[in-house]
Amino acid sequence: MPQSPQDRRRLTERFSRCGRSHGDGADRTPPTRPRFGLGLALVREVAERHGGRLLLDDRDGGGAVATIELPLR
Repeated sequence: MPQSPQDRRRLTERFSRCGRSHGDGADRTPPTRPRFGLGLALVREVAERHGGRLLLDDRDGGGAVATIELPLR
């Protein structure tokens, strides 16, 4: 997860670029090329159209947690 609030917001924008992409994870090599996202933007848009929201947070031990909150109907 990016540390800056601006970069965290950009994670849910279509085709935004937030730093560099992840390595393959096996050897923990530094990322080498930019990433362009669409997945989290689509999740956020669907949640919002149903009156909900997408929450992103750090996960203990590394990584991230995505939570979708939807209202009861």
